[in-house]
Amino acid sequence: MKVVHRVCLIDLHPADTRIDAVSAVVEETHVSRNPELMKSFIALTCLALSATTFAQTEGTGHDTLQTVAGSLVVSKAGSASGDGTTFSVSLNGKAFDQLDGSRYHYYLNQESADAKVGRMLIEDFIVVGFSDPPAVTFYDFRKGIPVVSQVSEKLDFDKLQWTQNSVFFESNGKWFVFEGKRLTEHKPPSSTSKTKAQ
Repeated sequence: MKVVHRVCLIDLHPADTRIDAVSAVVEETHVSRNPELMKSFIALTCLALSATTFAQTEGTGHDTLQTVAGSLVVSKAGSASGDGTTFSVSLNGKAFDQLDGSRYHYYLNQESADAKVGRMLIEDFIVVGFSDPPAVTFYDFRKGIPVVSQVSEKLDFDKLQWTQNSVFFESNGKWFVFEGKRLTEHKPPSSTSKTKAQ
């Protein structure tokens, strides 16, 4: 008689503060019959899942991130701003950017969850009509002078993919690339991994 072990793996996504339960079915093998090997299998599977847990994060209204250029802080601008700005972005205590939406999400490009951020994307949800796409801005902290570049005033994407000098987005079944100046239609290289936007 075949024995089936069902393991419930919890995948935490701080991007949208949801917890997704992923079920993995392990048929009876030498792994499932050996408790130590089973523990190792579960640990490795959880590690693989956790690799994407820092891909997207929903802004809290006061976020501090350590980048390769210093400390980046996103905070509420307050009613005194008077120019429509809802969130101020500072780098090492100096003004760096501003967000005009009621909420924001950000995506980090870093070697690991604990590494300093090299590049970053921010979705700024400036809601005018129902389900309007967010404005998307790109930060590059790797250069001598950190750069702020607008990717698009409205971009709703399903996946993103980082390469050494580019960011690729999949939107409505098409791929686009941003290399620091403008968004153009272009497929990503197949050798790099894709991250699904949550």
